[in-house]
Amino acid sequence: MISGIKRRTMSVITVTIFLSAALAAAQYENSTLQAGKVHVRSVLIIPPKVMMEKSGLESTDPMLEASHEIEAPLAASVAEKLKQRGYTIVADPFTPNALDADPDLKYTLADLQKAFDSLNALMWKKPQDVGNGRFTMGNGVNKMNPGGAADALIFIRGDGLSETGRRETAEVLFGYGPTYVFHVQIGVVDAHTGSVLYYGKGWSYHPSTSAIAVKWALAQFPAYTNH
Repeated sequence: MISGIKRRTMSVITVTIFLSAALAAAQYENSTLQAGKVHVRSVLIIPPKVMMEKSGLESTDPMLEASHEIEAPLAASVAEKLKQRGYTIVADPFTPNALDADPDLKYTLADLQKAFDSLNALMWKKPQDVGNGRFTMGNGVNKMNPGGAADALIFIRGDGLSETGRRETAEVLFGYGPTYVFHVQIGVVDAHTGSVLYYGKGWSYHPSTSAIAVKWALAQFPAYTNH
């Protein structure tokens, strides 16, 4: 009887995980990019923001240090994938030293990140509206593109759960294993107009395999072709 309950519990959990993961992997392209009306050659990667949480039996708490450690490898995975597609990566102007030396740059970056966070929440709910050009950050993005070196800005978000020992123990007792998934969202924003040109969602089973999530998220982002 107990083993039957365990099997049914595992089946329900497994289906839930894969359905959630399937929904977390999708790509949406602005019709102007798809039609070749907008051309992207060079991109500037905005520093990623990641939020990992540890989930226990009684609470879920943020893991700030672990989140920060994931951000640089995640940005590197995105840069590598875009290079493979033929894009030029603009030199990173947002190094810690540069931000410390220029408070205005630091505040401008913080404001832009907040603006994308708000837009990301909307795109997550209605990603299909990326296609009709509904989503835009406005031409204020020009502040992040002095001299017009970049054609597009790349915004990256990541989130996931890390099971604590108590929850892992409970899961073993009930007959199923750790169930967390690492999610990635990537937004490609026109560096001149602020229009969202592409939005992709991807996932992997662990932050250490975030390159898989990046691959999912950028699956439909077109390779650069010399126009």
